[in-house]
Amino acid sequence: MATSSFWAKTISLCVLLAACGDSTTTTTDAAAAPDMTTTATGDLATTPDLATPDLATPDLSMPDLSMPDLSMPDLSMPDLSMPDLSMPDLSMPDLSMPDLSMPDLHRPPGTIAFTAFKTYPTAGGQANRIVGADFNNDGVLDLATADGASSVVSILLGKGDGSFGAATTTLSVGQSPFDLAAADLDGDHNVDVVVTNKNAGTITTFLGKGDGTFAAPQATIVSNPGPIALGDLDGDGKPDLVYGYGINAMIIATALGKGDGTFAMPATQALMPGEPLGRSLVLADFDGDGHRDVAVPSGTGQGPAVAILLGKGNGTLGAPTYAVVPAEGGYVEGIALGDLDHDGKLDLAADTGNGAADGLLGHGDGTFTGVTTMLSFGITVAPPGLGDFDDDGFPDFVDDVDLPSGMAVARGKGDGTFGVPTPVMLSSFARCFYVADFNRDGLLDIAAGTQAGIDVVLGK
Repeated sequence: MATSSFWAKTISLCVLLAACGDSTTTTTDAAAAPDMTTTATGDLATTPDLATPDLATPDLSMPDLSMPDLSMPDLSMPDLSMPDLSMPDLSMPDLSMPDLSMPDLHRPPGTIAFTAFKTYPTAGGQANRIVGADFNNDGVLDLATADGASSVVSILLGKGDGSFGAATTTLSVGQSPFDLAAADLDGDHNVDVVVTNKNAGTITTFLGKGDGTFAAPQATIVSNPGPIALGDLDGDGKPDLVYGYGINAMIIATALGKGDGTFAMPATQALMPGEPLGRSLVLADFDGDGHRDVAVPSGTGQGPAVAILLGKGNGTLGAPTYAVVPAEGGYVEGIALGDLDHDGKLDLAADTGNGAADGLLGHGDGTFTGVTTMLSFGITVAPPGLGDFDDDGFPDFVDDVDLPSGMAVARGKGDGTFGVPTPVMLSSFARCFYVADFNRDGLLDIAAGTQAGIDVVLGK
């Protein structure tokens, strides 16, 4: 009620003020007052213009920024579970041990088995001696043979799988090559070859070119040269030459290498007179003083023996002592180096040519004790070979036998004696042996010199 009274008084005051306005106002102006009132009333009453519809909330809701676009379904966890990295792929079944277990290497101890022989003809036939080395620098073992029925040395390059190429390289030497050795004589990292030519009375040196071929030979006159070896006798890092020569009395000569493929004048030591020339000579430190010593077949005048000459470290040798071989009769045809009783001291295996396999057990001071095993090898002509062919940790004895087999292997017992020989078939009886792993399978193989060349049998 009070509000209605207020607005009534206000309107009356406005009418009075209008009547008191300018007396010159025309009737038209007075009549326009309703228009002004109407206009003013219309302007104040119309809220649509003041509501600012363009600022209304619908425009601020921003539907284009809604979360559906941010949900990123492509980053959902199903893609991150990575099923391809699950453990089945990481178990690597192809790297499991079956391929590395090499079951053929775990044959029962005492088992000696070889593949059938394969013959590789040499240029001159009748391989009297075999030596192995990498002559063409391909990382694979090659073979060189002294072909006794001719005047050549044959080079057969290995293929790394147990096989060898044809004897495409032949080295002309003197009549009846007897023995050979290989080493880098001139420091060019290529393997060189030295050959003794018994009937020609020469020692021939061939410097290798590193591709399986060799330079022109250099010959030295020596009376009736026989077994030979290369090794550093004076500690200067250069291979020195050791060889035996003579007819009625064997003499051991040592010639220091100059590092260019040549040798100084030799120093000599005479052995017991009247003993035949042995077919092998080995270098090793028998007394543990760090100097290389020499062992060579000889005799005492009363029976077979091996002469031991201790090195002095300056290229010369001491007077010989003799390790007596207890076998009855015969003489020492050849010797091989190994640890027969597994005591860490070097021993020797000797073949007396009468069917015995003799062990000389080293004491580590340059002396030896002989033990003998009488075997059914028959009359033998080849120097023996040694190798652990049955994986029992003890060297086994390889020697030639009469046909039909041509070769036999006797198991080492670990005390310097040997068991019953196992025959191994060859194309003819063996004249020499070289033992190594030709196909790199971890098993020892044998290359045997025969009438036709080389017969190779691979361990299995």
